[in-house]
Amino acid sequence: MTSYANMDNKAFEEKSNIYKTTYDIDIESLTYTKAVDFKSLDDLKKITDIDELYGAIGEFRSKGYEFLYRGLSDSSYKLLPTISWNNKDYFKEEDILEKAKSICIKYGIDKYKLPKANENLFYMGICRHLGLYSRLIDWTASFWIAMSFLMDAKNIEKDGVLWILAMLRKENNFENINPFIDDNKLHVLKEDFYLPEEDNDGILGFPIGILRRWRQNGYFTVQPQGYIDIPFNEIVLPYGMKLIRIAISSVEKNILLRNKKIININELMIDEKHPIIKEIEELNYEFIDK
Repeated sequence: MTSYANMDNKAFEEKSNIYKTTYDIDIESLTYTKAVDFKSLDDLKKITDIDELYGAIGEFRSKGYEFLYRGLSDSSYKLLPTISWNNKDYFKEEDILEKAKSICIKYGIDKYKLPKANENLFYMGICRHLGLYSRLIDWTASFWIAMSFLMDAKNIEKDGVLWILAMLRKENNFENINPFIDDNKLHVLKEDFYLPEEDNDGILGFPIGILRRWRQNGYFTVQPQGYIDIPFNEIVLPYGMKLIRIAISSVEKNILLRNKKIININELMIDEKHPIIKEIEELNYEFIDK
């Protein structure tokens, strides 16, 4: 086993850099077949063809934008973090996260954390993908992953929504910071991790929470403390950031089912029977006001 215990951060990062994941760009969206000179992000709302929408996003990438997506299979679902559902007690969140960290460490997940990575974000991000309620809202950098979640079979006959978060690169950065930060700002987060040298299984050797995040190309947003109960689409976004709502009707959903780029979400929710999932999800009961 390779030991990094006596390395400083710089040496560690140089040693482990080649094992860090670099799959966070929706590469396919850089290519498209129909070129149209869109002038404004608001033009995306007028597009009625999914392939044209996909192509338009590619054009805006070339103009300096990054995009994150969230697909909701039921248009009545609110764009809220899970901790705001069902009268959760926010003041318990840090204590519950500490218990979640202990569970993750028991399963050896701590060895995938980079020295400079924020500990709370690292574990909160992993546990969010394992089902833990938190202040984080999940997003994906993959258009088709978001569309696949929008096509969830249990709501296939309901209208859905594709939320698109557009960000000017020169104005907005993905951050690796403590999700409990209370600076009255909106933050877009990405938790980093690496693949230790001794893991011979490569990417498939990742713990389930990390593997899910990697497969789903996951990112997060965290709202200011005083705005957690307010839907994301009702918050004033910082300069250079815009939220776009694309309605997808149930009729369109059934047509899209034939699209080969749509993935069965059961393939993304890897290893549903893994014991860590039950242990993490049981912590959710501690949030409920009694």
